Amino acid sequence: MTAPITLHSLSVSTMDNNCYLLVSGNKGLLIDAADDAPALLALADGLGVSIETVVTTHRHADHVRALCDVLAATGATHLAPAPDAEALPAPVDRALEHGDIIDLMDTDWGLPFCGGTHLEDSRSLQILTANSTSLLAIASSPVA
Repeated sequence: MTAPITLHSLSVSTMDNNCYLLVSGNKGLLIDAADDAPALLALADGLGVSIETVVTTHRHADHVRALCDVLAATGATHLAPAPDAEALPAPVDRALEHGDIIDLMDTDWGLPFCGGTHLEDSRSLQILTANSTSLLAIASSPVA
């Protein structure tokens, strides 16, 4: 049996960007290292979690300000949409294509990546249970 997944969020920057930390056991997956690396790292530390994966939803500056610092501090694997990969301030370990499934820390859950689903050239992530019940959808703004 796998550990349950819990969701934690933190609003950062004057733009009030939401960052999400999915936790299973002592492993974490961070969605958007938008800003304030110390606060993001403190969130994980306070939960006793090691951030193993960072998913960047898109290349806008307000979603990547803490990316380099978080990756350097954690050694996490970095995932991002293939169309944005080269424009990001940190190398991408796995470029995501529409329909790719991100394994959620050895659970039976997946995180599908959907390109261009709600607005042209936009990106979104949706957390699904094993029976495809949607728990959370995270949509980003159009990519310019």
